[in-house]
Amino acid sequence: MSRGVRSRATVGTFRGGLHMLKARLTGLTVMATIALSLLAVPPAHAAGRPDFQLPVPCGETWTASTYAGHNPNGSVDLNHYPGDDYGRPVTASAAGTVEVAEAGSSWAGTHVRINHGGGWTTHYAHLSALDVSVGVHVNAGQVVGRLGNTGNSTGPHLHFEETLNGVGQQATFDGVGFNGSTRDFTSRNCAVSGKPTGVGVYRPGDSFFAVSDRVGNTVGSSVFGAAGDVPLVGDWNGDGQDTFGVYRPGSAYFYLSNDNGSVAVAGGLGNPGDVPLVGDWNGDGRDTIAVYQPATQDFAWTDDNLNVVGTQRMGVAGDVPLVGDWNGDGRDTIGVYRPSEASFYLTDAVSGAHVDHYVAFGNHDEQPIVGDWDGDGSDEVGVYRSATAEFFGAAHDSSAVAYGVRFGNPGDTPITGTW
Repeated sequence: MSRGVRSRATVGTFRGGLHMLKARLTGLTVMATIALSLLAVPPAHAAGRPDFQLPVPCGETWTASTYAGHNPNGSVDLNHYPGDDYGRPVTASAAGTVEVAEAGSSWAGTHVRINHGGGWTTHYAHLSALDVSVGVHVNAGQVVGRLGNTGNSTGPHLHFEETLNGVGQQATFDGVGFNGSTRDFTSRNCAVSGKPTGVGVYRPGDSFFAVSDRVGNTVGSSVFGAAGDVPLVGDWNGDGQDTFGVYRPGSAYFYLSNDNGSVAVAGGLGNPGDVPLVGDWNGDGRDTIAVYQPATQDFAWTDDNLNVVGTQRMGVAGDVPLVGDWNGDGRDTIGVYRPSEASFYLTDAVSGAHVDHYVAFGNHDEQPIVGDWDGDGSDEVGVYRSATAEFFGAAHDSSAVAYGVRFGNPGDTPITGTW
């Protein structure tokens, strides 16, 4: 179903070159006239115990039990009610970073441990399969493995722990503590990303950003950059909140803001005329920059230190480049939008750039957008209708409309992000 998509690995150094300059921005004259009023960004989460949820899919009922001497203190054994445990999805109880994901030979067998910050971790043991790897940022409700019977388990079940600084704590699910008496819990682990993608607009002539809530009310605005810049949105520091940035086409330079609106990073990548992109390429929760060369259909992306770490060719002349997490695995990959067909071609693995998802959506004169419209942890495509300032988000791998809102003025440049 490639329908003419050319996919070929690019060999050698990206011909645009890398000319990076990071963080040393005192006295940077090109940004001296920037007026900053960036909206305040709340903390990623409150201090204290995370809002742990039952580590299984939303709406399922599971039985919690334990026994004398269960180690560590507070450990819980979970079984699906009314049965049929083996192979069922196990999900992250709260957002965090995977610090262990291994098919070990210890008592835990195949297991996952997630670090939630502040000394808090959760442990998922006796799994039959892993769905994550070490270092990946996961959202609450994201599948991390499959229930099994590995290690010293004598029957399929999930061994689950909540620990603080290595000490077992009483398990809580959606604020309800488990006191050790066998009982049922129904999962409220329903919002994988915790927050669906929002929309906003950018006005190049004024360097003006504005963002909205889900129903089109303005919730923040900022002036950042210079006239003629291309807007960017990304989570540059991994705090779960997106902030703004701009790309200056004439110099092929990126300027990225921190939470208080100051320029945190500046650097060059590629050549003037390239298309700027943003993505979390390694699943660590932080977005980095990338470019697309329209003449050759080459993508090039960077690591957290802004070094080029990957290149790939995808698409044909006239395509519009895209970046998104199409399969919900926590890592962004590439895709293209073909205006002549009003069709999207997306790949789950940049190696080879084969088409894993094809979606026909919108009209050929609309602008492509990307967002997690339903908060399920995977990105979907969409379009922006400039004449009416309307955003339309597609359902996953579908031409059906899942989300729609009107925001801004006709002719604005659309942006999307987690505000």
